[in-house]
Amino acid sequence: PQGVAVPYDYTFSSTTFDEGWSKYNANGDSYEWSATSNYVYSYLGYYGYGTESSDDYLFSPLFSLEAGTNYVITVNMPDNNPYMNEQTNVDVMFGTSNDGSGYTSIGKLEINPGGSSSISFSVPQSGDYKIAFHDISTPEQYDMSGIYLTSFSIAPDEGGGDTPAEVAEMPYSIDFSTT
Repeated sequence: PQGVAVPYDYTFSSTTFDEGWSKYNANGDSYEWSATSNYVYSYLGYYGYGTESSDDYLFSPLFSLEAGTNYVITVNMPDNNPYMNEQTNVDVMFGTSNDGSGYTSIGKLEINPGGSSSISFSVPQSGDYKIAFHDISTPEQYDMSGIYLTSFSIAPDEGGGDTPAEVAEMPYSIDFSTT
C-alpha cells in the first residue's frame, strides 16, 4: 500500500483498530494496546499484577515522508486519568515492519495528562514509514500506570518562532556611539 499524505489527523474513537492502525504484542503476554470509543491505551497490569516488562507496539498507517523535511508528531491525552504518570515509558519510533524490527527511535513520549505531547524528527531517505508507540515499561515502573492517547497528528514542522525574514551577512557590526 502507498503511504498516506501528511498532514494527517486522527481521533481514536473506535473499539477496533481501523484506518491502517494496528498493534503487536511482542512478548505474547496478556497485556497489549487496546481500543475504546474514547482512546487507545496500553498497560502492564494494575496494582502490580504484571510480572513481565511491556513490549507492546501501536503502529500508525504508512505515511509518505520526505528526507530533509522535519516532521512533528502530536498526541493528546485524556485528563483526570490516575494511571498516566511519569513512570510510563513509551518510545516513539519510525520504520516499516509490522513487528517493530528495524525501527529507529525518535525519543521518549512525554506524559502530559489532559494535554498534548509533541516530538520532532526527520527520516534519512524518502519513503513510506509507520510511526510506532513502543510501550517498554517495567513492572517496577508500572504499578498503577499506563498510557492513554485520544488523538494523533503528524505534519511538517514549520518551526515557528521569530525567524527574521532577512539574515545579515557576517561579520556584522552596529555602531552604538553617539555623535
